[in-house]
Amino acid sequence: MSPIELHQFNTQTRRKSDRYPVERNGVFIVKSGQFHYCDKSGKPITLNAGDFLLYSSGDISKVKMINENGNFKAESLVIDVSLFQKFITYTNNTAHTASDRESFIFTPENTSVNKILDLIKNQLAEGATDDSLEFMVLALLSEMVHEYPDLVAFIHRISILTTSQQLIQYVEDNISADLTIDAVAPKLGIVVV
Repeated sequence: MSPIELHQFNTQTRRKSDRYPVERNGVFIVKSGQFHYCDKSGKPITLNAGDFLLYSSGDISKVKMINENGNFKAESLVIDVSLFQKFITYTNNTAHTASDRESFIFTPENTSVNKILDLIKNQLAEGATDDSLEFMVLALLSEMVHEYPDLVAFIHRISILTTSQQLIQYVEDNISADLTIDAVAPKLGIVVV
């Protein structure tokens, strides 16, 4: 499975009302119209056409899509949590300031971030290797942190999985294998008595 998936949204796309068992993280890009939501702290946020943000699906609530002439369009670049975890291992957390901020909005004026994002989408369409996509995502996160240094705290938070999320992810990744409690427990640091 690719570490990155691109999903398209419009006014006819039904938003999944169930919560994913493991939160999805990535970049949400508004192509046309407006996207209104409340972030984890409850603060109302508006994204206009061309705006995008790094998100965690568990942090977004009260979604409202506003379309111009019925043409709301957006994309979500869903990034596997392992890439966020890898990025955190490459950063020097002490060099970055902790933040309570929950939303980091990028605009078309953030040209270097936009260029890397466009490159990733083009490479996805052309069937790039998982390794190439991984390095491009790490470059994207690096450039986003260059724009907003306190974004590291957000990336760190969304890269940590609870034990139940680790279990779900392990089962999803190994669904075709013979899964038993004795086999799975040690992978999660659990001792079965």
